[in-house]
Amino acid sequence: MTEDVLRKSHQKTAAGKQDFPGFVDKSEPADKATFLADMLTNSAQSPLAEDVMRKLVAMPTVSDDIAANQVALAYVSKFLEERGMHVQHFPQASRMHETLVASTRPGNAKSPAVLLSAHIDTVPATEDMYAVREKDGKYFGRGVYDMKFAIAAYMAIVDELQDSLTDYDFAIMIVSDEEIAGRDGVNATTEFIRMGYRPKFVILPDGGENWQLETVSNGYMHYKLEAHGVTGHSSRPWLGENATEKLVDAIHELRDHFRDQHADSDTLNVAAIRTSEVPANQIPDFATVEFSIRIRHLGGLEKWRNIIRDICSKHGIECNERAGWDVVFNDLNNPYVRHYAEITEQVTGVKVAGFHSFAGSDARFFAEIGVPYANAYPEGGGHHSADEWLAVDSLPKFKQIVRQYLEDMAKKPAKRKLDATTKA
Repeated sequence: MTEDVLRKSHQKTAAGKQDFPGFVDKSEPADKATFLADMLTNSAQSPLAEDVMRKLVAMPTVSDDIAANQVALAYVSKFLEERGMHVQHFPQASRMHETLVASTRPGNAKSPAVLLSAHIDTVPATEDMYAVREKDGKYFGRGVYDMKFAIAAYMAIVDELQDSLTDYDFAIMIVSDEEIAGRDGVNATTEFIRMGYRPKFVILPDGGENWQLETVSNGYMHYKLEAHGVTGHSSRPWLGENATEKLVDAIHELRDHFRDQHADSDTLNVAAIRTSEVPANQIPDFATVEFSIRIRHLGGLEKWRNIIRDICSKHGIECNERAGWDVVFNDLNNPYVRHYAEITEQVTGVKVAGFHSFAGSDARFFAEIGVPYANAYPEGGGHHSADEWLAVDSLPKFKQIVRQYLEDMAKKPAKRKLDATTKA
């Protein structure tokens, strides 16, 4: 099945229907063996993790591009299977977004000692961002920081451990819907949790900053408002009802609550306003707006729900909350988290004191069921922007941190350091 997905994608690429810059350029798409060899062979010029990251970035895995994400996951799947991992693919029935779960043994996928988690989907980018560019000690490209570097590191670790994987108790979960996970309350990670997935610890570097582990994460709200009116000729506005004006008035009233936005405040982002497609001389009878709110302090979720509900009622607007959660906490003193912090300090020389993340991640779903996690971006920045970057030395450092954590916490039958520390 994996090879078939790769072959079909290659055929699409050759036909000009889907372009992966710098990734696939073969004149004979049916030559599956050549295609797979291209994908799965490391470049002699770069370390494996870097080579894999470049290949992953070259795939434009925008969340809603199902085919591109399937190709990327097929590549990862083939790589892991060839090295002895037990791989499963799970389609998400509601949106067709696929999830890959790989484990060191057939029976440990649901409750491993350590789960290495990441998302392979990205936000959109210009074509030039799908080729990794290196300058001044930095990698630039879509996904180098958010968060294909992590997948590349996981794959390189599996490559190093392939002869002794059964000595370890860890699994890898890669989802393809994280960037749109708030949409209509549907999310792959929550589905797996409902299926009984309960790792003891999760590594998911999709928050924090410069090796600082996330201890608090902002809450989030995503709303879609709809205004309905009565159409008519624009020369007689009193005979109609302008839906756009109703919506704009409501947004202005909401915006008044966010006049002084700063790092320690709740924030509002008005993302998209759409109206019925009418000429300038016709009154629009329909308009929508989508916006998000980041909640900095616990309790803000209900506060903003009440405010938005009142504004919508006042202006006669339909209100649809598409996602919402409050502030999330992660205890830096948890022994699993603390040990990850200690390894981070040893490898990077950075003192880990904790960080309040401005954005959310799938780590929050594990926090809700009491599973501790390590969520810390390496040195980098610009995620979701045209200048997304990762420090070149961050990739090997992150790989070293994760590898050491697996040695200490996931290797069997060797006694784990945490067990000894807990008993002492």
